[in-house]
Amino acid sequence: MEEISSSVEETTQSTAEADRTSNISEVDNVNVLWLVSNVNQSKENEKTQEKLKKLFHDRFHTFEKPEEAINYLEDQQNQCFLLITDGKIGRQVVPKVNDLSQLKFIIIYCMNKQANEQWTKDYQKV
Repeated sequence: MEEISSSVEETTQSTAEADRTSNISEVDNVNVLWLVSNVNQSKENEKTQEKLKKLFHDRFHTFEKPEEAINYLEDQQNQCFLLITDGKIGRQVVPKVNDLSQLKFIIIYCMNKQANEQWTKDYQKV
């Protein structure tokens, strides 16, 4: 679960980086989609959710089912999104959403960083 906490810090850093390279109003309005199958089933996840809620307020959304997250993302065409997911779900979802213009950033967290670096290299938003 340290990986998730690190992802929160990376998200903050990525958002700050994006602030320097893209439209400030776009970054200020970033919505976070956290997609993980056990999103509400551990104390670590709950703590991470609280941190993300403090950062993003009502622009933080959790999903347990990939199709629900994908449908939500596709329906929000005039928004800016960051997707946070694990490697297992990411392998299914990233190919489906990477080209959506509303999706600006993707963070994959997983204990097996090397395996995820392999498949994510073809996706510029990861």
